[in-house]
Amino acid sequence: MTQGPTAAAHFIGSLLAVLGSERIVWGTDSIWWGSPQWQIDAFKVLTIPPAMQEEFGYPPLTERDKRRILGLNAAHLYKVRVSQKRCEIANDQLSQLSDELGGPERSRTHMVYGPRSRREFLRLLARQRD
Repeated sequence: MTQGPTAAAHFIGSLLAVLGSERIVWGTDSIWWGSPQWQIDAFKVLTIPPAMQEEFGYPPLTERDKRRILGLNAAHLYKVRVSQKRCEIANDQLSQLSDELGGPERSRTHMVYGPRSRREFLRLLARQRD
């Protein structure tokens, strides 16, 4: 399958056209592959181009759709009241903890697991055969 923004727009456009944004829930296999933050960031900027909307009949992917897909739909399923306050942390305490970790970007993992090149893969394969 071809990957990239065009393929993602077709995939999400198809889901939106058939199911509607209120029936799509975000999920990842991040327990195996690390933080999915890069995927979330990519989804947040994803658009379905007007030409694709016209040619394939996809609805636009709105900010409201994205909020639903990324969490509001799951909150509804689990009966979480998103506007309810809970487990509050004082802003200054939260900022202090974030700063101690190096800021919000520092706490994300962008680590790549496994070999990054053909040479590294062959080296890994040779070690596993020994």
